Amino acid sequence: MSKSTLKEKWGVMQSHLMTGISYMIPVVVGAGMLMGIGGIAGQILNVEIWSPEALNSSDALVSTFAWITQVAGERFNEPYVSNICSFLSLCNWW
Repeated sequence: MSKSTLKEKWGVMQSHLMTGISYMIPVVVGAGMLMGIGGIAGQILNVEIWSPEALNSSDALVSTFAWITQVAGERFNEPYVSNICSFLSLCNWW
């Protein structure tokens, strides 16, 4: 293969990689913000927001912030993290 062919292939691969990263960043940031907002609300309400009891709380506000932090934040981020790990193991970079 010539150098120009390798450069073209690398350019295409780099373009695809950067596009994937640019689509991932808002999702990861959104999940982090959800978890951060829930954590701050837990501190304001003086509740351990990561505990399983917070999800079953009789206080609607506490259970809502616990759900945002524990369920929505982690589930929102999970598919992208697992896809990155599988990609890295596929490429033997992990």
